[in-house]
Amino acid sequence: AYVGALQANFGNPYETGIVDLQNQITDLNNQIIQNNELIGTLNNQITLNNQTIDGNLATITALQTETTTLNNQLTDLNNQITDLNTQLNNTELTEEEVAGIQEQIDALNTNATELNAQIATTETQLNTVQGEITTLETEIANSTNEIANLETDIVNATNKITTTEVELTSTIENVKPGVGVDSGWETVNLDINNDGVVNEADIDA
Repeated sequence: AYVGALQANFGNPYETGIVDLQNQITDLNNQIIQNNELIGTLNNQITLNNQTIDGNLATITALQTETTTLNNQLTDLNNQITDLNTQLNNTELTEEEVAGIQEQIDALNTNATELNAQIATTETQLNTVQGEITTLETEIANSTNEIANLETDIVNATNKITTTEVELTSTIENVKPGVGVDSGWETVNLDINNDGVVNEADIDA
């Protein structure tokens, strides 16, 4: 009867909220662990993205050098074509000489067309690589912001754990035997006049 009365007075851990508080602390600790793991993953991704950007920057430098070289070659070809077209204006040229110059011009024009195609391809590659860099920089910025948010969540969860642990300690103290309802009534002697019988005489006494 005494044990049953204590259980009724103080409740079990589920009724007193002790288990709920313990579960809250467990959930908060799990959240902190998960956030730290995600932060580690994001930092690794940022490192990989930065390495990729470095590689792309080197590629851009090479492509820009290639573009400059191709443009210089194209300029030389156009100058040669201009000179040959000027020679064609010479009325003293024989038909064979005119045909020979025209053949050179045609060959140079073919080379110029090929150079223009190479330049266009190189510029397309440049735009693609520059676009990849922009995308990677955006991903890095997003990851950095997400890390900041996760770190804030960790701080908040840590503070919440502290307050919850205080609440848990207080709850445990408040439900200990001797703290709650006085259990003295469990052993009250109703035979007030000690005559061996509990009756109206005890009420009068």
